[in-house]
Amino acid sequence: MNAIFWGRSTCDFTYRLNGFPEENNKVFASDFIIQPGGPALNAAFTFSKYNGSAYLISGIGNNNFGKSVKDILSLNNIKIFDNSDDNFEIPISTVFINSKSSTRTIINSPFIKQGENFTKEKICGTIENLKPDLILIDGYGLENAAEVFEYAKIKKIKIVLDGGSWKENSNEYLKYVDIAICSGKFRMPGLSLDETISFLHEIGIKYVAFTNEQNPIISSINNKKELIPVNKIKTVDTLGAGDVMHGSFCYHYLKNKNFNLSLKKAAVDASNSCRYFGTHTWWDYK
Repeated sequence: MNAIFWGRSTCDFTYRLNGFPEENNKVFASDFIIQPGGPALNAAFTFSKYNGSAYLISGIGNNNFGKSVKDILSLNNIKIFDNSDDNFEIPISTVFINSKSSTRTIINSPFIKQGENFTKEKICGTIENLKPDLILIDGYGLENAAEVFEYAKIKKIKIVLDGGSWKENSNEYLKYVDIAICSGKFRMPGLSLDETISFLHEIGIKYVAFTNEQNPIISSINNKKELIPVNKIKTVDTLGAGDVMHGSFCYHYLKNKNFNLSLKKAAVDASNSCRYFGTHTWWDYK
């Protein structure tokens, strides 16, 4: 199975703390890890662990942190199309995991666009060479990507959306999406959750799902809704759980072509990823 994951990559400095630090104070973390992160990257990582062929299109850059991320991706058999320019530096995210609540608080470095190393010809050439079964997008780095999506549609390649939050340019790419798996924050401005689901169906997205932390996932196939249960577990670290779910879903959907069954299997992986500190360490205990 062959998939392209297109979107944001980061280098995460993740600290596990006994509580969120007070202002103007110093604390020691109980655990610490430097790890690759970002929605598209984490999804590609999960897909690759299932022995899927994962190809990441993202801005990474060539400073020391970017090179380290590329080395880790290479070791995990993830191919890379770095669409950043020469001056781009991979975003740094500082993540605090509260060991009492297992919640995560993220401070991102200032937002910058991925750069200018992006052309329709380069991406379409990559699609032609790889012949992916699907393309997952997370909403980042998609400026001027309409022609690429048109090309993917001609090639009958499924486009899966990781809808983390509504973005200013969401309407520009939603019409190309076949499957949308979103968080509760992905709502069209002014619309309720149910209205957003109906809107997504109306513009042509047959398969829609919304996650809600440890609450059941709302699955909707042409507005026919079903609740997908989520395992109740003792959480340690929730960082990247949604990304794990997207990568797992892509693998299972390509394997069985069943939307709800794939959501159920992906939900199990997402829950299991929360049992351990570190976004990718859960696989070692699988």
